[in-house]
Amino acid sequence: MGARGGIFLVKEDRTYYEMRIPSDFFHSLSLEWDSFVELAEDTRKIIYDALSEMRIGPGPIRYVRKPIDEVMRELNYGSQRHILDEEISASSLDEA
Repeated sequence: MGARGGIFLVKEDRTYYEMRIPSDFFHSLSLEWDSFVELAEDTRKIIYDALSEMRIGPGPIRYVRKPIDEVMRELNYGSQRHILDEEISASSLDEA
């Protein structure tokens, strides 16, 4: 888990993505997605268009070009692992 309750996804080069959303978000998103896909296509389009126009502030995922190990040292985590350490190939996510 991240310092603010989010999740860190660590790439092979040890840089990382910080997901600034609580982990229980994914469970509720799954439930909402199941309901969303049952809606008529025109209704889904209206919802999508409305949500697309509402973007406020920074997004929920931020790419950090600094090695996670360095950040952990700065935060005095030492050898403790307070993050979800997923190895992600550089090709699987676009670098922001």
